Amino acid sequence: MPTAGEAFRIAQRFDKSLATAEDNTIARINQILLNSYLKLERTMRLKWDEMERDRPFLPAQRQLLVTEQLGYLLQLINPQQQSAIEAMFGELLAFASNHGVNLADALLGDAAMFSAVPVEAIAYSATESYNRLLRHGDDFASKASIAIGEGLAQGWGAQKIAGILKEQLGVTRWRAEAIARTESIKAYSNASQQKYNDAGVEEVVWVAVREGVCKFCTWRNGKAFKLGSIIHPGHVNCRCCLICRVGDIADNDFWLNYSDQLTGDPGLMPFEKAAGMAIPPKPTWIPKRKDG
Repeated sequence: MPTAGEAFRIAQRFDKSLATAEDNTIARINQILLNSYLKLERTMRLKWDEMERDRPFLPAQRQLLVTEQLGYLLQLINPQQQSAIEAMFGELLAFASNHGVNLADALLGDAAMFSAVPVEAIAYSATESYNRLLRHGDDFASKASIAIGEGLAQGWGAQKIAGILKEQLGVTRWRAEAIARTESIKAYSNASQQKYNDAGVEEVVWVAVREGVCKFCTWRNGKAFKLGSIIHPGHVNCRCCLICRVGDIADNDFWLNYSDQLTGDPGLMPFEKAAGMAIPPKPTWIPKRKDG
């Protein structure tokens, strides 16, 4: 079984590998979004003079004109792409789940038990990830339609509107990345926690494997919690992981030097609030300085 320092470095290595898989999936999804956007912009520019000439006075009628002229192009996520996008999410989540199992194996050693990858749960999460992305696509379509209609009314021109739409595309791409990374960490964490549970582990240490974490993760970093008492990840884009507190991994001095002893408890994390938790989980163990 590894030492605390070795366990930390193992967690860092796994995080880097998982982030690479996330990067690949995000790049593929972003390419879909970009291709859809370029079709929209190209068609908008071709039809701009016609739309400007025929623009109605009333805002509602302008919105109708925009919809008639640009139609499905306003939606960055074409429903016909659902299967392909769900497959991308599914591949990432399966990789993340396997990664979580492998992390636990590396930490537990001979104490590890066999754990099957939750295929049904991964498929469900992939569909939910697609649906969230689709809602962000709907949001883009709504804002794009309003911006184009306003541009027609104000005489801004296609170039200015294209700039506005590109900004909104950036927002949509950021949200797509957040979905991919958050769901990936969730699958990774769920798999490792299930593996810990199967091996009889009772406590896990919250570990920030990267610098520059939020106030919530800063306070929890290096502290142990009862397995199953915390929601992890705790917020969008969280990169922390849970390490089993067993054997030499429970070394007080390592976690004392690694953790922040000054930050106060900020309370419930965003996902804990969303889950309806009333009070934040209490640590079962906090590294202490030795007397003298």
